[in-house]
Amino acid sequence: VQIGAVAAPETGRSDAHAAAPPFAAGIWDPERRALLQRDPQKSEREAYIDFKSMYLKKRNIDRGTVVHFYLSQLIRGTEEEKSRGRIETVSRFGTLLPPAEVLHLLDQVDSQLSGQYSDLFSDRWRVFTEQTVFSPDGKELRIDRLLVDEKNRQVVIVDFKTGEQYDELQMHVYEEAVAALPVVQQGRYTVRGEFVEVKLELE
Repeated sequence: VQIGAVAAPETGRSDAHAAAPPFAAGIWDPERRALLQRDPQKSEREAYIDFKSMYLKKRNIDRGTVVHFYLSQLIRGTEEEKSRGRIETVSRFGTLLPPAEVLHLLDQVDSQLSGQYSDLFSDRWRVFTEQTVFSPDGKELRIDRLLVDEKNRQVVIVDFKTGEQYDELQMHVYEEAVAALPVVQQGRYTVRGEFVEVKLELE
């Protein structure tokens, strides 16, 4: 894979219902190997959680993993997406945490994101979740949510936080990696990062 560029996702959890706009066309151009991807091997590994090690971690980390997975299922935040996301999340994590606790976490997520952060699901964005991007020096990076506004030439990198410390340096690395992508440079997109805190009530 060319450094600074990545291949198209295997299933592509992006907003693929509308006709592909220029930004997406640039991403999926096979001759340029595309610029965003869901790493198939890494995704496959992540599909099987090491429950033993997870049980040894603090439960707030467990909760953060659950929340990140659920958020990766949401593109527009519709009721249909939420319903499907809840089923998939409980199925994935129902043996790690009690299903009732998982659903309680998701209730908190939905409540917060439907208000202050509703713009994250606006149809002005082309949305990519849990995307792998390679930096110019070859470092593999995973971005929680990448939002692309083609009309206004804006790219927003969203990093969800569920209690972790804000890592400004890491965000800067994300911004540099995305800004280095050819489709971003050629389109003269502006790139900025945004931390989104999801506050969870601990039982």
